[in-house]
Amino acid sequence: MKMMMTKIEEHKKLLVLVLVFFIPSGFYLLSQNIVGYDSYFFLNKICVPENGHYNLTGNVHVAQNIVLSFLPCDLFLIKLLIVALFAFSLFVFYLIGEETKKGYGWPMLLFLGITPLFTLEYFKLENETFAFPFLFLSLYCFIKYLNRKKTVFMALSIVTIIISSFFWLGSFFYILIYALMQPLILVLFIPLYVVGFNNIFMPILSNSFGILSTLAPKLGIVENSFFYGLIYSGIYVYFLRENKQHNYPYLLMFLPMALIGTLNPKYFILAVPFFALAMCWLVENTKNSSWILVMAVILNLGFAISYMPIGFVGKAPKTFEVQGVKDLIDLNRSLDKPIANDWGLGHMVWFYGGQTEMHSGPPGEGDWNMEKQVNRVTLTYNKVSKNCVLLNEYGWNPFGETLKLYDC
Repeated sequence: MKMMMTKIEEHKKLLVLVLVFFIPSGFYLLSQNIVGYDSYFFLNKICVPENGHYNLTGNVHVAQNIVLSFLPCDLFLIKLLIVALFAFSLFVFYLIGEETKKGYGWPMLLFLGITPLFTLEYFKLENETFAFPFLFLSLYCFIKYLNRKKTVFMALSIVTIIISSFFWLGSFFYILIYALMQPLILVLFIPLYVVGFNNIFMPILSNSFGILSTLAPKLGIVENSFFYGLIYSGIYVYFLRENKQHNYPYLLMFLPMALIGTLNPKYFILAVPFFALAMCWLVENTKNSSWILVMAVILNLGFAISYMPIGFVGKAPKTFEVQGVKDLIDLNRSLDKPIANDWGLGHMVWFYGGQTEMHSGPPGEGDWNMEKQVNRVTLTYNKVSKNCVLLNEYGWNPFGETLKLYDC
């Protein structure tokens, strides 16, 4: 362990914090936007509660509805809360590393950020934003239970994962991997769900089993695309191929989560702690592993800089997309024509004061076909009717179509 400690010396801990927390959080707060198109769904629930499109009903949504009802319609304050939750989770990850093995805390933080997904998932405003702190606190308590065999830590793990499940049903996967290490978990959960809290927990349980179907690979939606799952896991596997040691302590939990995260990158965040711990294991048990730490620093820096709020560099939605939506709404009001837009931009249209029916659903089907839109003002990356007049073009896209504003 002395080797690990010499590689992450005291004066380098600040570098880790700068890379993992201060740079991405700083750029995120400086940006005028929030990360993720779907984040605007939840912003609309806060800022446009009278719009029936953004009602979340049923017991499964009780916790997030309560939290959202208390949040102000202030983008900066909401992002500040998200950053605070992110900071708390980083502290929990540090504790997970230290609980696994003394000296793993700081390198674990570094290895969390070698894929772009970690901060990307955290900086969105979605239901899982509020689940993550409880979910990873549950993981910390469970690892503490495995190491110390004290029932109180198992109890704390169960309580925190129940709270997490109220916000995000993806938490259910941790229950399954806990059961692999301690089958008693399922024995405790079944009566808790079915008997003790039937009216509340049964909807969560039935919906949790339903999310198993979401593991089927999807190509049409980026956050669920099997292709991106392969990229995320491939980055870690590239490094871990060097590991000649096979005594990783949480292998039974690690492998299912790696598979689940690869099949659907929406759940890859659940595998990231195990990958990061495996990287710590790798560095400790591999000679001449300094290059791994250097590469981790470079990757962290690259992904952190990607939050710079400029042009095509920033995370989606990009600055020019927000401007395009605002111009679309202005055109809608001046020409008194209804709005047509790519479905991913629809929640933003509502947030900035417009109205559109195109705010969710699969692209390229039915009314989503931009070539069929007539007598509308249209904002799209796709082809439009020949009768449309191009009014403006936004951004620069070397890999495909640019965003265009039309009068159709």
